[in-house]
Amino acid sequence: EPNIKEVLQKAEKCDVAILGIGQVSVESTNVKAGALSAKDIEQLKKAGAVASVCASYLDANGRIIENDITNRSIGVTLDGLKKCKRKIAVAIGNGKVEAIKAVLFGKHIDVLITNIETATQILA
Repeated sequence: EPNIKEVLQKAEKCDVAILGIGQVSVESTNVKAGALSAKDIEQLKKAGAVASVCASYLDANGRIIENDITNRSIGVTLDGLKKCKRKIAVAIGNGKVEAIKAVLFGKHIDVLITNIETATQILA
């Protein structure tokens, strides 16, 4: 699809990216939107996934997980954003602490925007 290809190419050339950090759960946006099933989430968890950012999934140490789910996904990946000068992530909530830690451990972002309660849990 040429239009999707064009958007993905533009994203890989951006200077600043604002990203959400998601948890790997049946309550995630990807499941609610129908992009992933409960079985997909189970498979991602078995692979060690604890966080999602763009079209990438991370283990607890921040390593990017590659499997058939990530290979069939269409979207900008963290690797696709390597040329981006600033990656700003926004995430709030105790349910996202493990996911936020994974993103920080992997050094995938430059700035984290969160609230005091979540920051306290991250530092605990």
